[in-house]
Amino acid sequence: MIIALIGPCGCGKTTVGLALARKLGWNFIDADDYHSEENRNKMAKSIPLDDNDRMPWLISLHKRMSREANSVLACSALRRAYRQVLVRGAHPTGDHEIDILFVLLSADETILEQRLRHRKGHFMPVTLISSQLATLEPPDNTEKNMVLDATESCEILVEKILEKINSS
Repeated sequence: MIIALIGPCGCGKTTVGLALARKLGWNFIDADDYHSEENRNKMAKSIPLDDNDRMPWLISLHKRMSREANSVLACSALRRAYRQVLVRGAHPTGDHEIDILFVLLSADETILEQRLRHRKGHFMPVTLISSQLATLEPPDNTEKNMVLDATESCEILVEKILEKINSS
């Protein structure tokens, strides 16, 4: 199983993901590590990525996850179509599906901006938050998912995710 922490920049994907992976003894995959240098440069210049930029990145993440038994992934995966690529890769028929629980960490724009202003050493500028929020398509009942309030403590968020996977 893969637990994918999703949402806009600054919602806590990496913080919660690392804590969850530690608690479970699973591998942690940070999707940011799989962006091309070109994608990183675009984002650093406040240029939003388009689908052509994202597709090779998403397919490489699917390939990585398909080699893992259990992992925690931190990935924006803002649109349903992107999440489907994570589940199916380049195979829309579903014969290469990965079992993924999508956990949306939800926070309003003000909170996300505050968090990014205090973050050091990341390529994503505060100016792209509104673009990410405009792109966000929350998961629906066609996807295995849960939505959590990203303003809760990391410990509480981890416990809620553990409760969900233990009850499934």
